[in-house]
Amino acid sequence: LNILSPLMWQGYQYRLEEGRWFTESDSQDAELQIIIGGLMSKKYKVGDHLTLQLECGNRDAVIIGDMGPECYTFDFNYWSFGQTFSDNAQMVSGDVILTNDVQLEEELREDLSYPALSTLVKIKEGSDMTPFEKYGRLVSFDKMWDNTKEESDEFAWIVFKDNAMWILVIIFGIAGTSYLIAKKRRYQWGIYSLLGVSGNRLLANMMLQNLVTYSLGMGIIIAFYPIVTRISFIEVKFSKENWFATIILFGIIFIVSYLCNHYIRHIEPKEILTQTKE
Repeated sequence: LNILSPLMWQGYQYRLEEGRWFTESDSQDAELQIIIGGLMSKKYKVGDHLTLQLECGNRDAVIIGDMGPECYTFDFNYWSFGQTFSDNAQMVSGDVILTNDVQLEEELREDLSYPALSTLVKIKEGSDMTPFEKYGRLVSFDKMWDNTKEESDEFAWIVFKDNAMWILVIIFGIAGTSYLIAKKRRYQWGIYSLLGVSGNRLLANMMLQNLVTYSLGMGIIIAFYPIVTRISFIEVKFSKENWFATIILFGIIFIVSYLCNHYIRHIEPKEILTQTKE
């Protein structure tokens, strides 16, 4: 159970998948309102009532908000040197229960009174920060946002740089394969053209073959991905972002294949049959 002080619940707000954030009345009334997240989201929903077993006794509570099973929370007991949202907002894999109840905070004050490595401080804009420097390093949320954006831009550049070579290899591979196929099948395509098969139909047939080939290749890679990760001791789940990137890559490959084979629409049967007689 995390009890948020007025500075904390008024100063920032976590993303909610359902329900609402805390209000002033929630901190003062007799009913205990809570916001859940993590594993709790899989067991309960907004509006449910449950009993919390606390050091001061059992308390009935009602759920007013849900952060979802995949939620991030700030851990003020450890403030990362990176000073970015990605470093300091930690992914929660267990139960998350938040409340802003003032009376409950008073009842648990002795149990909650332990030193923290970091804390949240509210300072007026333009104030002199010098008196606070002896307590540690001050980092504003605006500065964290700038650091996070800078880190994201740097990460995007690294990803592009590391994968650009592989994308070029794929493009040249498709172009080379298209050339070899064209050299091998040009006599066959010339016969089809003389028999009245249109260039559009020949291109559609080629793209259908490529679609089946690329789909089988992608399917085999995805099927063997869990085995490869276990062998390499890198247990990384195939997330929705990975699926999205895979679909984009598949689309790029298919478009490049279409452009490399687009010339089939303009095949001249007589010229092809002449070239094959060597």
